[in-house]
Amino acid sequence: PPKPVVSYKDGSRLSCEFSATKTFSVQYQVEWVRGNITAATALLQNGVFESLLSVDLSDFSAGQKHFCSVRACYSNYCPGSNRNPNGTLSDAQVSDVFLPEIV
Repeated sequence: PPKPVVSYKDGSRLSCEFSATKTFSVQYQVEWVRGNITAATALLQNGVFESLLSVDLSDFSAGQKHFCSVRACYSNYCPGSNRNPNGTLSDAQVSDVFLPEIV
């Protein structure tokens, strides 16, 4: 998958977005990281290229860094599928670290 970009969206969410061509049976798994801990993981439906993470001010305390990574998988082999419960994923593409701006 292409490298994702993290941006601030509508006051209380971060967006992890990437450009890709809708391809039959290919899905993307997005992992959100806050600090050094996984904050959320989402398996996007085919043709969806954005994942949102809800945040508030406390999520940025003590300089916590946020970023996302994206991995591709064939629908029948994504994590949780009947054929391969653990999933077979591509190597991850990782966004730059998101740093909030004061405006």
